[in-house]
Amino acid sequence: MTIFDWLTMSAFQQRTAKYIGRREIATLITWMDGYTDACVDGGQPERARTPNGLPVMLLRDYIAMREGSTSDEDIPSILHEAMPDGTEKAIVDRFFAHVNAFMQLSIRCVQHAEAAPDMRLERFVRYGHTAAGLRKVSLTEGLCWIILETPVREEYWRCIPKAGESAEQLLYAIGPEKEAERGMRQQLGCVPAWEPCELSCYPKPPIPR
Repeated sequence: MTIFDWLTMSAFQQRTAKYIGRREIATLITWMDGYTDACVDGGQPERARTPNGLPVMLLRDYIAMREGSTSDEDIPSILHEAMPDGTEKAIVDRFFAHVNAFMQLSIRCVQHAEAAPDMRLERFVRYGHTAAGLRKVSLTEGLCWIILETPVREEYWRCIPKAGESAEQLLYAIGPEKEAERGMRQQLGCVPAWEPCELSCYPKPPIPR
């Protein structure tokens, strides 16, 4: 089973404690993270994606975006902040509502842009590597995610500011495409020259040293 087979199962949503011991958000996210790690470490990353191809790795930022959160904490913290007087039942129900909405998203297209000297990408690239380019994965509902490429690794790039906020504020890895373009324009000094491509929607794993 995929992680989303579990998370969308009616019996699992209604009687979570029967499967993982307790129906509370911290226990649920700990179980979810362990299951996801097992799928990825076992060489089956597709089991950590929705049937429409959205990776569970972006669920935290999706929930933060929907809640209008400026926190860089985990899902339990985001939901407790959003529902300070909420019961554990209500918070877990809210989490499953976000999961059900996440399931409705699908991938529309992938575009690529080569790194250009005027992009100012060097401050976003870790480990002393150089940027090779960017990929933008456009989704339904006007959302997208961005992948930052280097010759040895790729990653989901948190470059999407909350609507109305400066691109220097806390950023999401998934969010409205128009905000992604605004964020990149503020951070890079330009909008990348996107071209349609058939590259992967997902970051490639790091090349072993």
